[in-house]
Amino acid sequence: MSKALPDGYTLLFTVSGTHSAAPAIQKDLPYDPIRDFTAISLLGTYGFLLVTNPSLPVKNVGELVRLAKRNPGQLNYSSSGVGSGIHLAGEFFKLVAGVDIVHVPFSGAAPALQEVAGRVEMTFDAGANRAIDAGRARLIGTTSATRDPRYPNVPTIAEQGLKGFENQSWIALYGPPGLPGPIQSQLNSIANELLNDPETRKGLASWGITVTPGPPAQLDQLVRTEIAQFQRIVADAKLRFD
Repeated sequence: MSKALPDGYTLLFTVSGTHSAAPAIQKDLPYDPIRDFTAISLLGTYGFLLVTNPSLPVKNVGELVRLAKRNPGQLNYSSSGVGSGIHLAGEFFKLVAGVDIVHVPFSGAAPALQEVAGRVEMTFDAGANRAIDAGRARLIGTTSATRDPRYPNVPTIAEQGLKGFENQSWIALYGPPGLPGPIQSQLNSIANELLNDPETRKGLASWGITVTPGPPAQLDQLVRTEIAQFQRIVADAKLRFD
């Protein structure tokens, strides 16, 4: 992307991990998430679904926190790997809730979620809706600032008492560095027009995504805010990714 011609014909469709989390967990990142890209539009945001093993005697976040505090080091949460978004969401949850739960990394989100119906008590997974609907996992909260559009009756984790807890992922559109302002503005207008289309909104909502039309500066500001947040999580949780 950094070597592409800034003519508006080469674009990058990406997710938050490459721009927000990666700078916090990778020391020698070969790109700068702000300088080496031209923000065009934030397209949508989505949170992780906090799900538990159906046999775990909890039905909401408060009950989970109380159970974890009564049994320090006895509950496990699975993730798709060390340094993954799920891993960082779990460590952030531990910090805000003040609980001691054990991270169990797997080689992907699918086995991590599968084990929630087996040997692991909980996980965070944006795509857990099938397991939830089939009764293989119990949804007790969502990590984003707003409720998941697929489960509007399920409160966010912050709504359930963990003030300040917000952990979301996003999808966005970028251009190469040096993209001329008029082209950037034109592409942003096209993206916003698509995002404001009712059918587009409906389709993205079915995947748990909330559309977020806005100016390019909205995306750059979000990335800066999230990099700082992930750096705090890594530092406070004393995580190492050597």
